[in-house]
Amino acid sequence: MSDTTMALYPNLELAVNLRAPCGGGKSYVGRWLKGNFHHRVIMEAGWLKTKLKPAGYILPGGLIVLGKYEGEFVTSGGLDTYKPMDQVYALIRRYAPYARFLFYESLMISTTYGRSAEVAAEFGGSKHLFATLDTPQEVCVARMHARVKAKAANTTNLPALHKRVHRTAERFAEDGYPTVDIRHEDSLLQVLGLFRNAGWEPEAHPQLPMEEEWWAGDLGLGLDEIRSRYDEQHLEVVV
Repeated sequence: MSDTTMALYPNLELAVNLRAPCGGGKSYVGRWLKGNFHHRVIMEAGWLKTKLKPAGYILPGGLIVLGKYEGEFVTSGGLDTYKPMDQVYALIRRYAPYARFLFYESLMISTTYGRSAEVAAEFGGSKHLFATLDTPQEVCVARMHARVKAKAANTTNLPALHKRVHRTAERFAEDGYPTVDIRHEDSLLQVLGLFRNAGWEPEAHPQLPMEEEWWAGDLGLGLDEIRSRYDEQHLEVVV
């Protein structure tokens, strides 16, 4: 790990980028994490509009889950609702210095190599893991149809997308980036295991105060102020 990486992300233990095509089960993991732990919502402005919206969640033990997982019956989530991609990668880089553990996923990111490789290199090799779900195409198709219920889902591009996601994962492995295959049958247990093996202990800090949200962005607080407030409130999310 370079000195530059240490300076940029001194607290980071592990970042996991979960990858899969449509219907692969990416958002299921993020939504479970958000829904099963006390969390503080990160609000951001400037995503083509000035209105604040959720951009991530701070969980006990220093885990930041990036993206939006709002609504009980929303079938997609993560960073898919954010654009352009410049702002998506900027969001990842902006919150990485404040995380001990980081989780993010997006359909668009699942098929990218170059810019994702740059992020992984910045994070310091073994600190960043490309995790690819092995969900079969037929399972993805069934899930896509289940989402739209009465309508027929457009699955025309799924075979090419499925192939591209897995070919990209192969390229990362060939070029020496840390990768792991995630079994779709027990994806949640595997992802939890990755974080726990890296030292994540949410039980040590079971609750975060829920009386107000922290936010950043054009209409909110700067990250330095956010960090000082974490310290003042003794929230164990930044070590």
